[in-house]
Amino acid sequence: CVWPYDERPSYQPTSHVMAPTTDVQRRQYVWLVRYGRTDPPLRENIGNFDSDLHNPDGLAHATSIAKRLASGHTMKDSDECSSSLSDDAVPKTVYSDPFLRCMRTADVVVKTLSSNNAEIKIRVEEGTTEWQVPSLLVDKDGERTHPRTTEDLVKLFLDTVDVAYRSVNPQGPDRAADGSDDDDDDDD
Repeated sequence: CVWPYDERPSYQPTSHVMAPTTDVQRRQYVWLVRYGRTDPPLRENIGNFDSDLHNPDGLAHATSIAKRLASGHTMKDSDECSSSLSDDAVPKTVYSDPFLRCMRTADVVVKTLSSNNAEIKIRVEEGTTEWQVPSLLVDKDGERTHPRTTEDLVKLFLDTVDVAYRSVNPQGPDRAADGSDDDDDDDD
C-alpha cells in the first residue's frame, strides 16, 4: 500500500527578498514491500531465517509486486477507492535488507523496473533487518547468524546489487558504523 506524501512545507521568507515559487506540487512516493511466500516457511525460534522465496508461489508474488510498481498504479486519494497512474510513482531507488527472501524480491523488482529502461540497482541496507531480534539470530542448528555482506550478495545477484552503496546502519561482525566490532561473542 502506498500513501502519497502530498504535503509541502510552507515557505515563509524571512527577508524582503522573495524566493521564486511554483504552483506545481510534486507527490513523493514511498513503497514498502513485503516478500512473498518462503521455502522453507519462517518459524520464530526454529528458523530458517534466511529462506529464499518459494518457487513458484513466492516468485509469483514478487513478480506481481514488481509489475504493480512498474505500472505507476497508485491510490488517487487516501479517502477514495479510485486509482490513477503516475510516472512519479515508479520507484527510482530500491533498498533491501540482506535476507535472501528480501533480496530475491528486490531482484525481481529491479529487473522489472530496468526492463522499462531505468538503471536501478538494489541498495543493501543492513539496518532494516530483524537481525537485532534474538529469536531471529539463530539458524536451524541454534548457531548465531549474521546478515550476508554486500560482497556475498553480489555473488548471488551479480547484475542488480549497487556495489558502491554503503549501508547507513551496518550490522554483523566487523561492520559497525563506527568501525568497531559489534560481535557479542567476546571471550573477555
